[in-house]
Amino acid sequence: MYPGATHTRFEHSLGVMHMATLLFDSIVNHSSDILKNELGYKDEGLKRTRVLIRLAALLHDIGHAPFSHAGEDLFPADHCGKRYKHEHYSAEIVRHFFANVIENHSFNRNYGFSAEQVAGLLEGTTAPQKDLFWRELIDGQMDADRMDYLLRDSLHAGVNYGKYDWHRLVCTTRVIPPDEENPSPRWG
Repeated sequence: MYPGATHTRFEHSLGVMHMATLLFDSIVNHSSDILKNELGYKDEGLKRTRVLIRLAALLHDIGHAPFSHAGEDLFPADHCGKRYKHEHYSAEIVRHFFANVIENHSFNRNYGFSAEQVAGLLEGTTAPQKDLFWRELIDGQMDADRMDYLLRDSLHAGVNYGKYDWHRLVCTTRVIPPDEENPSPRWG
C-alpha cells in the first residue's frame, strides 16, 4: 500500500537526535530551577550536555544488526551469560571507529568530549553519574528512540498504530526531583 516505506536507520537516527533535542529543551525550559538548584547544573553545563545528548542520539543505533532487535538473539553472551545488545556494539564502534572524529573535530574544542563519554552514555556507564539521568532520553521507557520510530513507521507504512500527540508529550515533559522513594532524578 505504501511503497515509500523504505525509511533508513540514518533517517531514524536523525529523527531520534531531533526528538531528544526537543525533549531536552523542554525539560530545561520547564525545570531549570530543579536542574540548577537541586542537581547543580549551570547554563554552560546544560549547553554541553545538550550537545552530548545530540551526539549520542545520532549514534545510538550505529551498532544495530539487520532485522532490528530480532538479530540480537544471535549476539554472543558476556561472561555472565547475558546477551550483548546493539547498544554495546554502538558504544564499541564509537570508542574504536569514531574516537578520532569526535575527539579531534574542531567543533569539539568548545566541549572536550571523549569517545568514552559518548559510548558511556549509550551503554549507561558514563561518568559523571549525573549524565545517566539524561540517558533516559535515548534509552528509557519513554524515549526519543521509541517516539521517533513509532511516528516514522506509522507515517511510512500508512497505519494509525504508533500515532500520538508528540507535541503535547514534549511540551509537558518535566524533571521529577529525587525523593525518599526515588533517590535519583527522573523525567516524565
